[in-house]
Amino acid sequence: MTCHGETFINKLEHKLGTSLAEKHVKSYRFIPADIVTTRGVQVSIGDSKHYLLKAKESLDKNNLKDSAADCRRAVESISYQLWKKLDKRLKINLKVTMRAPGVPPDLSTVVDSLIKELEKIIGFKELHGNLSELKARYHWSLLIKGVHEDGNDSQPEFEREDISELITLIQSIEENVSSFKLSMARAEEILK
Repeated sequence: MTCHGETFINKLEHKLGTSLAEKHVKSYRFIPADIVTTRGVQVSIGDSKHYLLKAKESLDKNNLKDSAADCRRAVESISYQLWKKLDKRLKINLKVTMRAPGVPPDLSTVVDSLIKELEKIIGFKELHGNLSELKARYHWSLLIKGVHEDGNDSQPEFEREDISELITLIQSIEENVSSFKLSMARAEEILK
């Protein structure tokens, strides 16, 4: 497939999920002529747009802050996918906090609301538990620390093991959200 829309490819890779994107997506990008110093067509191979794959690549290169930032982006993407699925199948409305008019809801409150709603649905204990673990433990602070600059010089450095555990947890959440399928007929039965 060819496409000049970077955002479209990004969304497509996330719809596939980490495991399918990693196995089946190989990207070839034409480098713009205005940045090429030699004559001819230049192509870049690889460079996945999938946030968890980018997080793994950054971890492999020991770019831990970049990895945490991509983990945060992955949680945003996964949370909105789950929210859409819950709304589409169960007509669930989330209660979220917004900082200002026209600004997207705060990710923390989106995840908190998803946790509350999943608690009411039978059969999603693992997804509920993983999202709860993401919020309740040290992991959430890694997500925040990955995207925000902090003037506090005494803040500890990222640890590879922590980032690796975070990636594994988010990948598990993504797999659960990807396999999240409910029929409309069963939706009423599943709600408590």
